[in-house]
Amino acid sequence: MSTDPARTGKAATMTTSVTSGVKVDFRGVSKVFGDRKKGAPPVEVLKGVDLAVRENEIVCVLGPSGCGKSTLLNCAAGLESYDGSIVINDREVREPLPELAVVFQAPHLLPWRNVRKNTQYGLEMRRTVPKGDWPGRVKDAIRLVGLDHAVDRFPRQLSGGMQQRVNIARALAVGPEVLLMDEPFGALDALTKERMQEELQRIVAGSQLTVVFITHDIGEAIYLGDRIVVMSSNPGQIRLSVEVDAPRPRGIEFKRSSGFQEIYSTLWNALA
Repeated sequence: MSTDPARTGKAATMTTSVTSGVKVDFRGVSKVFGDRKKGAPPVEVLKGVDLAVRENEIVCVLGPSGCGKSTLLNCAAGLESYDGSIVINDREVREPLPELAVVFQAPHLLPWRNVRKNTQYGLEMRRTVPKGDWPGRVKDAIRLVGLDHAVDRFPRQLSGGMQQRVNIARALAVGPEVLLMDEPFGALDALTKERMQEELQRIVAGSQLTVVFITHDIGEAIYLGDRIVVMSSNPGQIRLSVEVDAPRPRGIEFKRSSGFQEIYSTLWNALA
């Protein structure tokens, strides 16, 4: 385990130059909710967030409910306006970019569509991939999440874990370079959650995906992350960054290791 001294204070600081290999670069990202014209007092949700996410890295953003971590992800997805800068592939994010895909906690599958058609839905909405390539993209995405045997099933015929796999397949089918995940396994039972965590590691290991993963689960963050950033609240700021120096694939042995427990203690104290 290693910690970044620049991020162990009340707020994170980073150099002004983009590090080589950085895929997603957050600089001074701030967000205020509230409309003074309507009499709503302003609420500062994010303040000066700096974070550089490297290519093919899984960065877990950890924090309590209400700390602004989901708002930060929505800003990166181009779904929320913000002050500051978020740059992906040298392009500033002010609207959804084609190299991005988002996986939310709820699958939001269309009940009248089977697994194949639900996976295809993202391609239909994007219209950035030639239609002739859709079948191959869909087939590959379904194979990646291990649902080859269920392509003709409808959502009502799927377990919660299988529905979330379709959600991930739909995101993968568009061929993203960056995957933004907002507590995607939060509603699953413990066993299914662990299986999905293993699936995500396998998928990322076989690709060049860069992942920003939002969670409030300390164990999940350690198990999945190459790096974990801890957010404080009111306003949301990054107060700590921890590197997880553990090889992949990670299994139950890693969770039982002294290294895992050491990181857990560090993160617990940071959140306390």
